[in-house]
Formats: sequence, structure tokens, C-alpha cells
Amino acid sequence: MEEEFEAAIPVMATLERTFDRMPRFLEGIAESEAIAAALATKGFTTGIHEDGWARYQAARRHRVPAILQSPDTKAVKAINFFDSWDEGALALTDATLARAYAAQHKYIREGLKATTGIGAVLNGRAWLERVDALAASPQDAPTHAKDLAAVAALATVGFTEAERTRLWGLVKDAESVSLPSEAAQRAAAAHAALEAQRVVALTALYDWFFQWSRIAHAVLTKRSHLIKLGLVHTG
Repeated sequence: MEEEFEAAIPVMATLERTFDRMPRFLEGIAESEAIAAALATKGFTTGIHEDGWARYQAARRHRVPAILQSPDTKAVKAINFFDSWDEGALALTDATLARAYAAQHKYIREGLKATTGIGAVLNGRAWLERVDALAASPQDAPTHAKDLAAVAALATVGFTEAERTRLWGLVKDAESVSLPSEAAQRAAAAHAALEAQRVVALTALYDWFFQWSRIAHAVLTKRSHLIKLGLVHTG
């Protein structure tokens, strides 16, 4: 099956997937005279090949390390959970509420963007606080019915009251890491700076791969060549 291309504005998961695929693509070109010759007809040069490797190395150099190496296993597990939770939770919130419950959607999503580390935990806390606030909407509030309906809609995609209680427990576990407040703030700022550098490096890598993977699809007529570059799924 041939690969499906991603949207022009990639999400972080797409950027990371490109990072993982880049070595195979570059090595495939280096190992095949036929592939290199075909790409050369479209302007591919040794310099462009080296630029691809340089972008890959920059993205690898800026890979964000775990910032909380705590002996508290529960805290580490909870932080890792929110690392992988927030992007999917925000996407589900968008899909469930954006059209039918626009005001409630805006309230929950205000200022929340998928991130990693302590930032993901803070996303989880803010999301839970806002959903709980909707669940406790006063009866005399003009949005009362819609607020409760939005919470019920979220429950249909897995965010039941019991699940929210479980998530609150994980927030408390994650926040149990005993760092002084100033140290925690410095760590969060350093983490955010490293993450920003990695996003810049990954985006530059994606731009390169976006162009040359599509050119490869256009000029390579043999399926075996596309497979060698990792551009066709063989499963």
C-alpha cells in the first residue's frame, strides 16, 4: 500500500515520524545508483543529500530529555502517562464538542496545546478542572443544560466521571515530585526551550523530506526503489 501524505501543517507526531523515517530514506539514496540518478534529474545533489543528514543530526541533537528523574516511580509513571495522554485527549475534545457545544469547547480548550513533561501534567489538571466546572454548572446558569450535555458527550468517548476521578489521581501522583517551586519553574522553562529547539529542527527536517519524498514518488517507477526508501508500506 502506498503511503498517505500528511497535511501541510504537521502535528508533532508527524514530525517525529519523519525523524524516524529519514535515515532509511537517506541511506537508500546513498546505496542505490539508480535511485540517486533518477533524483539527480530533478536537481538532487550531494550537497542536498548532506543537508538532509545535517537536518537529521540537528533534530537528534535537540531531542528533549526527560527532565524529571525522580526515584518516585508512581510520579514518573504518571508524568509519562500525561506525556502520551494530552494530544489524544485534546483531539477527542475537539471532535466531540467543537460543533455541537462550541462555547463549552472553547472554555475547555482555551490555551491548551499538546506538550510533554510537566506541561502535559498541567494540561491534564486544567482540562479536568474545566470539565468538572461544567459538570457542576449551577441550575440557574443560562448554559446549564448545554454544560451538562457537553460533559455527557465527553463521557461517551471515555471521559466518564470515574475516568476523571482516575485522572485526578494521576495528576496528584505526577505533582508529588518533590522539587522546590523555583527549581520546578526553572526546569519547566529549560524543558520548554529545548522542546522549542527540537520543534524548529524537526520542522526543517520535515520540509526537506516533504519535498524530496514527493519528488521520489514522482520519478521512481520501480516499486522496489520506493520500498528501499521506506515510501511504500509492504505489510
